Amino acid sequence: MKKFTLLFLIFSLLSACASWRNEDPAKALEAQNMAAYKQRVSLWKEQKLKSKVKTADNTNRVEIIPYIKGKKPLVKKSPHQTTVAEIEEEIRYKQYKDKYARLIDNVIVKKQSADGITYEYSDARVDELAFMAVQYCKEQDKKKAFLNKITLVQNKARQATFDCRRL
Repeated sequence: MKKFTLLFLIFSLLSACASWRNEDPAKALEAQNMAAYKQRVSLWKEQKLKSKVKTADNTNRVEIIPYIKGKKPLVKKSPHQTTVAEIEEEIRYKQYKDKYARLIDNVIVKKQSADGITYEYSDARVDELAFMAVQYCKEQDKKKAFLNKITLVQNKARQATFDCRRL
């Protein structure tokens, strides 16, 4: 009986000690996420460095194929190399999974009435705003939306005014 209780006591102490050694699962998950983020950043830096090396080697390189009787000589140009601005724009638009999420972040309704609506926007296009204006004007007695003017305002933002008219 004493052996059994002693054995039971040892197992219970072992399980208690094992639970003390375990870290908080939230901290472990945060550490994993941080390690994955650092790995993605290092991979991105390596790819960027490789693309810089490639562009430095292939800059304005033209390959001329020698003349063969009966055929015109061909000139091959290197394929288009993406610029840093194109990469930044692609990254900026990939951060928004849905295009409407980007509009929600970058468009503000300044004025609205039964005769029209004015949007203030940055990092959006007028044709995307026109879709919203058409929806708004349909709700106003089934009127149609017409672009009246676009105005440049502070901080590189613009205001687009749409008129709601019945034809």
